[in-house]
Amino acid sequence: MKRRPNVLLRLALTAGALFLLSPPARLLIAAPQETEPDADPVGRLTITGSHVEKIVLADSANRNTTFSADELTEPLSLPPGTWRLRQIRLEQGYQSYIWRDDQIGPIHIEADGTAELNIGAPLTQGIDVKRRGRLFQLSYELKGIGGESYTATRNQPEFTVYKGDKKVGGGRFEYG
Repeated sequence: MKRRPNVLLRLALTAGALFLLSPPARLLIAAPQETEPDADPVGRLTITGSHVEKIVLADSANRNTTFSADELTEPLSLPPGTWRLRQIRLEQGYQSYIWRDDQIGPIHIEADGTAELNIGAPLTQGIDVKRRGRLFQLSYELKGIGGESYTATRNQPEFTVYKGDKKVGGGRFEYG
């Protein structure tokens, strides 16, 4: 019996599988290769301040997502779109609630882009003084690097008023 050279190969593609037909009537099956679905595009958000324990971001559908200190050490991966900062908690119990966009504006995340969010420490202290007749109203302010206002959930700051060397008043500040 004379052998024919296996020169002719036939390929058939059926139902996503590749069939290799070669003489003499051998059937080799190659399974379809799994292709990875296209990954959803993401952008990055970097927190530039320090001592941030937790943030809460709201997406365009107003769904809140909480990120903890462990997640904030690296840039956050977020779907592209407009996000709004709702809450910040710093170490030692300082909190900031963002109710309006004029406090900290919307955050725009673009696919494959990186946005920065300036929040947290270093903090700046200030006192706002208003006179009301014979009284002075003192308001304590604690601001982060992005201009966000913080309140302490633990120790409120104290003040003392002296006339010369004599203590004539004092108390604790209330935030706001």
